[in-house]
Amino acid sequence: FCGSIGADVGEVDPKTMQIAKETSATDEVLTSAISSSANDLATDTEKKLYPGAPTFKECLAFALPALGIYVCSPLMSLIDASFVGRGSSVELAALGPASCISDGAPLPLLFLSIASTNLIAKSHSEGDDE
Repeated sequence: FCGSIGADVGEVDPKTMQIAKETSATDEVLTSAISSSANDLATDTEKKLYPGAPTFKECLAFALPALGIYVCSPLMSLIDASFVGRGSSVELAALGPASCISDGAPLPLLFLSIASTNLIAKSHSEGDDE
């Protein structure tokens, strides 16, 4: 687009200048269209990939049952201690180590619960509900 043959270095042919302007305008329109459609696509993709933030009510609906899982075992130990303590101190002394063992025995198997929950959630998110 430097101009016609024999023209001075500083001069540009008017026809060449018109073609350059049309090309530039077309490039701007295409760039704008591609940019807006890419933004729309990114927004749609983000909506599909990421759900909205949970409400406080939804958080409580999830947290309260989960809290019950962790409170249940110590609460049962306290109830056992209160009933056994009504008898004799020897029985109450024997209940301490027994409670520790029975409360701690499931902990080595806790990884099974965590791993299975993660695997089920992953397969559900991929649409494999079988």
